[in-house]
Amino acid sequence: MKKQLGAALVATIVISTVFLALRPHIPSALAQYSWTDNINIYKHVRTVYTDIRKIRNNETVPVDVRVYITFTENINRLEYYRLSANGTDFIIISQRKITLSNGTYYGLGTGQTLWFRVEAEGASSLSIDDIVRIGVRVEFWSAEFVHDIASNDITCSKTIVGQGFEMYVNVTVENQGNFTETFNVTCYANTTFIQTQIITNLVSGESRTVSMTWNTTGVDYGNYTIRAVAEIVPGEADTTDNTYINGQVLVTIAGDIDGDLDVDYDDFIVLAGAYGSSVGEPAYKPEADIDNDDEVDYDDFIILAGNYMKTSP
Repeated sequence: MKKQLGAALVATIVISTVFLALRPHIPSALAQYSWTDNINIYKHVRTVYTDIRKIRNNETVPVDVRVYITFTENINRLEYYRLSANGTDFIIISQRKITLSNGTYYGLGTGQTLWFRVEAEGASSLSIDDIVRIGVRVEFWSAEFVHDIASNDITCSKTIVGQGFEMYVNVTVENQGNFTETFNVTCYANTTFIQTQIITNLVSGESRTVSMTWNTTGVDYGNYTIRAVAEIVPGEADTTDNTYINGQVLVTIAGDIDGDLDVDYDDFIVLAGAYGSSVGEPAYKPEADIDNDDEVDYDDFIILAGNYMKTSP
């Protein structure tokens, strides 16, 4: 491929696009592939080639990808060279010093592709005919299968909720393994079931937050501790972080905004201060949004008024 800068030829990298399907059921050391970058570079012109070579994992299991330099020719004529893929730096040559910046891309998942990128710059003494050759070898190793799911955060939309009304519980889960997982996550208030949601195709390293609705109809008055439990996936050894506990919620009489177990003038003052506000606005107070419709309005005032001067049993 060729690129022009004005009338001058900037660089030519002779390289082909590769589609690699790994052979199945090879236990440890998988296939390897080698290529040569033939770089014809003009002095002090930084040239970037993206997506010039791609390697796709066409198997049903993740693999680790390791990258090495096999040989160099005329490297003293090179000011800078960088080989990277998907944000991982594999090889960097700067002022003729070679560094394997990482060397390994961990957990290339099934169906995923490494898109390689080359950056290069010639030294000041180069002429347009100078050529640098760099040999690259890519090895593929079976990744150690690690199944590891974690529940790592809970946020509640309210700390006080009126009995018979709803609130939201947001649960964050993370895939700390290297295998794409599908599993259930269930939320509880003490031992009271709130809701279950399915998490589908959570890839390695990904975190995802799901929102669950707790309807407190029929729930006893009192304090509740919120707990999220991620289902143990097949092959998972580290299960200690599948459960996350955080947040205290008081279920009380509707209209008891300040949580002192009665509905009185103090609650009215709080509601009045938030009246007319919506979620995201500075005056909005979620506990004053008694009916949980994301705004503090006349409907909330009617609920409070209906229980005025009543107490939680």
